[in-house]
Amino acid sequence: RQLAAYAYRARGVKCGAGEIITASGTQQLLSLLCRALGGGGRAVLESPGFEQGERVLRDYGWEVSVVPESPETVSRLYEADIFVEIASKRPLSTLAQRTRRRGALAEWARENGPLIVEDDYNGELRYLARPIPAMQPLAPENVVYIGSFSQLLLPSVRVAYMALPARLAESCAAALSTTLRRLRRTRRTSQNQRTRKAVVLTAAISQATHDGIGFNSFFCRFHHWNQA
Repeated sequence: RQLAAYAYRARGVKCGAGEIITASGTQQLLSLLCRALGGGGRAVLESPGFEQGERVLRDYGWEVSVVPESPETVSRLYEADIFVEIASKRPLSTLAQRTRRRGALAEWARENGPLIVEDDYNGELRYLARPIPAMQPLAPENVVYIGSFSQLLLPSVRVAYMALPARLAESCAAALSTTLRRLRRTRRTSQNQRTRKAVVLTAAISQATHDGIGFNSFFCRFHHWNQA
């Protein structure tokens, strides 16, 4: 709830507490989003792109295109299912240009139904003016907003959050629950393997001490027991 209030206060993002998911970084959030969306499609980014994000999308079966930045961007998105907007990579745009661009992208999303991923990892950092509001309030059902505290606090603070349209919140939460279940299962498997190896190693050491064998012979015997 506090994070939703902060996102609204700092960036104008409109969402409820149940529509926000936190993770260790943008890539993990993109991974959760891809799982929630299911099958792939066509994703478009503007140059210079986002290499790590592109890799995540491709890993989940998305066809990724990186196109040159242009005022006519919206006219080239008619076949896209996802458009990844990295707001901080518009250093030469004026406020008026960025406002028009955000409005055009939001209108395109509302009318055609695709998803815009708004990567706003350092949107709060402005030195000469107030931060430009996020695009998400213009099309809350079609924009996934991703914010991060890594630039605001410390790079080592790997905390990012994702504000989702209501229609995607439940499926993203389900994808996160599936990931946590797999993690718990992996931990149990690793713990069982560790316990088994500890038992075998203890028995091998005890037997080696009793038999008075050398170092090399001990490890050969341990390897044989461990494989049994």
